[in-house]
Amino acid sequence: RLHKLFFARQPKLSRLNSRLVALNIGIVSSVLTAIPALGAEQITISYGPAESSVSIDEIQQFAKQGKVTPILSLYGTLLKLKDGQKLRTILQTPLEASPWSVGQFLDTPTGRVLLTRIGKVLKTDKNENGYAALRIAIGQASAHPEGLTILRILEEFPGESIRVDLDFSLELLEDILQILVEDELVIQSVEQQAQQAQINENYTFNLPDPRTQGLIPWTEEELTFRNPNRDQPSPLRLYLPQVKKSVPLIVISHGLGSDPQTFSYIAEHLASHGFAVAVPEHIDTSANTFARFFEGFERPPNPSVFANRRSEDYFFTR
Repeated sequence: RLHKLFFARQPKLSRLNSRLVALNIGIVSSVLTAIPALGAEQITISYGPAESSVSIDEIQQFAKQGKVTPILSLYGTLLKLKDGQKLRTILQTPLEASPWSVGQFLDTPTGRVLLTRIGKVLKTDKNENGYAALRIAIGQASAHPEGLTILRILEEFPGESIRVDLDFSLELLEDILQILVEDELVIQSVEQQAQQAQINENYTFNLPDPRTQGLIPWTEEELTFRNPNRDQPSPLRLYLPQVKKSVPLIVISHGLGSDPQTFSYIAEHLASHGFAVAVPEHIDTSANTFARFFEGFERPPNPSVFANRRSEDYFFTR
């Protein structure tokens, strides 16, 4: 009966929603299964004003045998978990990320905002934001020979215990879902345009190997440009090769929740090959805007701001 309650039938979710629910379950439940590495005897989970503890024995029985106790059944119902075996797979499936790429991501504005947000769900044993602990755990877990997994991240979480704010984790899931749905629509649109513009002919160019650093010196300038359709100027980073001739201009638009610094290494590489590179900051979807959104001071970006990016790039290249 408890098993049926834990995996009760839920309303049909979209593919993306199901994926995010599984991810959310993975984060919370991997906390539970990580206890032996932390040496804690129990884990405290809060939901609203209520708190409850789960013993290590209960957690191990679920992780190894799939046995569900009443308290785990309750949390499974709250999180709309439908497939326990799928959850156990999620906890142990390696993520396709090298230690270098993980380190690069953690240093981006998006990475810092995301870790801070998740740190409000997964807190330290002192009930503090788990940002610093998560950063250490992810870095150590990514270097494991068998790969980076959600379970291993929680096993590397420093400290003796982890406090889980289940109420806030549901709120976090809702926010991430809203962002990713809009982001996925944008990606689909870009992919369709790329397919329509694909060129089938092959060309051969006698150019230096773009995979290696170029030999041309360059400078970096921080400017601002004003779009007539906006009320305020936008920051712009300009990378200029030091040559005495006209050079082609490449415009790099940063992604959702990031800023010009994210792609600075690409801009520097291109400038060393003789390309001028402009990296504008799209302030409506920048890291600062999303940080304020996650803190509750901003509304989520309107999807129309993505369509306005091309017109914004056009104004400063005229």
